[in-house]
Parts: sequence; structure tokens; C-alpha cells
Amino acid sequence: MNDFKKKMLKLFLSHPLDFNLYLDGYKNKSYAYKVIRSFIPTDTGIEMEIGNPLVMYIEYVKNKYQKAYPNIVIDSEFEINFRLRNSNMKRDLDELNRFYNMITKSYLLNRRSDNCGIHIHTNLTTKFYYKKLMYNQDINSVVEFIERYFKYTGTYNDSKFSTHKGNSVIYRGDYGTLEYRCIPMTWNFSELLKYIIFCHAMTRGFQMYSKGQCGINELRDIYDSWISILNTI
Repeated sequence: MNDFKKKMLKLFLSHPLDFNLYLDGYKNKSYAYKVIRSFIPTDTGIEMEIGNPLVMYIEYVKNKYQKAYPNIVIDSEFEINFRLRNSNMKRDLDELNRFYNMITKSYLLNRRSDNCGIHIHTNLTTKFYYKKLMYNQDINSVVEFIERYFKYTGTYNDSKFSTHKGNSVIYRGDYGTLEYRCIPMTWNFSELLKYIIFCHAMTRGFQMYSKGQCGINELRDIYDSWISILNTI
């Protein structure tokens, strides 16, 4: 990643909603915006397992204010889903940020579950040859690296790539996504964006590997380079 893209990434993570901040002052604003969108190149599904007390409060808000957070879907008594659409990224980011501001209010701290977690779905852009990754020990070693980045300490998901729940990275053919299931809950909006960007970067790498466009060493390099960038921004 060149210096310009790193600068755009840092601005995006620091001020994700102020598009003018990282577009103004550059001769080619369309290119700057293209760079920003490249960090989250496809739609993103975010599943937040936040526990019954907080879900009940969110349901109360949605029922009282019918237009509040239309992208929030209450999936169960302990989980909500959010869809971040690439085509409406600025608007959806704004809504996601407002939602985060709401659930992190101090008076809601006691409603948080100790077992919170996040699953992130990244839409696939091309045909994905998932069978090449199944039962592949080299790929599973990359999955272990991903778990370390997220400091995953859960016991439900195995350190494997699979098509079945109960594994840390799974191919969801029904949705056309890769799902990352080893992510701890974060109550920091910029950190959530880092998680999303990292998952998309790894999905691009997995897609390249599935099509023979990179080998396992190159896939590990993709991981290493993004870890280095995100840890220094």
C-alpha cells in the first residue's frame, strides 16, 4: 500500500463520516473516493451478539421511534444484524455510527453481556472455489493467524475454514459471503471499522488463492501487511 492510500486509510478511520476532510485538497477527488471505497469494496453484514437486555432496549427504541435505525434487524432475543451497503456507504456509516453512539451510553453499560461477540459477512465479488480451501492445513494456519489478530478466546469455533458453523471462517454459499466468526465485541466504532476492513482484505486474499492467483506465502503476506498497517494507524 502506497503512502497516499495509507493517508486515506488513516483519515477514514479517524474521521469516517467527514468525507470532505479526506477528499478536499486533492486534485483527483474521484480517485480519493475510489480508494476509500476500496477498503470496504462490497456489502458487509454485521451480526452483533450483545445479549438479551441490550437487545430488549434496542427493540424498545425501534418500536417507539419507527424510523430509528432502519438497517438494524433484531434477529433473536440476543442478536441484532446490520447491513452496510457499499452503494450507500456514507449514509449507512452515519447510521451505524449513530447506533453505536446509542448503545454505548453510560446508562446502558449494565445491559452488556459478558459473552458478546461479532460475526462479519463480506460479500464475494467473483466465483469462489471454496473446495480448494476445505481440509487445507495451510489455510487453517492462516485462520489461526486471523484468530490471533482478533485475540479470539472462545471455544465454540474451531480454527478452520469450512462451510459449517462452528468454525472461525466459513463460506456461506446461501448468502454469497465469507463469514468471520472469531471476532470479539468492540464498543469502539473506529475499531469496528478496522475489523471490517481487515475481513475484506482477507476475503480478497482468499478469493485470489481459490483461483490460483496467489499461493499460501502470498496469502500470509497479505495478512502480515494488513496487520502491520492497522496496528500502526
